[in-house]
Amino acid sequence: MKLHPRFPIKSLMLGLFIASSLTAQTRAELDAKYGPIDGNHYRVKPGIAVEATFAEDGGVKTLRIVPDNPKDENALLPIDDVRNVIRELLGSRMACRPRSSERIEIACPPRKGCFGFKEEWKSHSILLVWYKKSVVSVSMTLFEPPPTPPPGNIKLLPGYEHFPACGIDTLAGDIKKSGGLEISYDIGAMANFSATVRSQSDIDDFLKMVLTYNP
Repeated sequence: MKLHPRFPIKSLMLGLFIASSLTAQTRAELDAKYGPIDGNHYRVKPGIAVEATFAEDGGVKTLRIVPDNPKDENALLPIDDVRNVIRELLGSRMACRPRSSERIEIACPPRKGCFGFKEEWKSHSILLVWYKKSVVSVSMTLFEPPPTPPPGNIKLLPGYEHFPACGIDTLAGDIKKSGGLEISYDIGAMANFSATVRSQSDIDDFLKMVLTYNP
């Protein structure tokens, strides 16, 4: 059974990233994916390494994609390989658009003519250092964003959490609890909420929360 109540509203730079499951958020996950760390390096692909630093709880603080070519200290990274590694490392952190982006001047001796491209996202920042059409390195800082309240000041029942997502020109996300009802919303010109309900209790929870929506 699906419910679709509607309420009137009153009122990178690379063009690449598609959301996937969260990955590379802890040291244990990096170890499982790429093998034990060597110094502060993970060898993620032939010719590419990732330097990592961690918080005391094992969470990832920073990641830096660099060439891994001992025979060439001035090696560069192909942009397609960089795209793939960023997808693997950041996953759904790349689901939304960056909040800001800017080109900055940056030095990368012994080369001349490098520049940086910096993006600020909701849960991380990225700095790509470019030389001509290749990448010198990519630095990423991860952080936990402040919680986002549900749309329209919806009052959540105990056990439910809000998980914002990204719409193209709408507000989108989910309200759900572990093992229970999951409500999805996509709010544009109209406020659309939907859920697959399996019991009267699910219907009651749906209506108790959605009816508190106040745009």
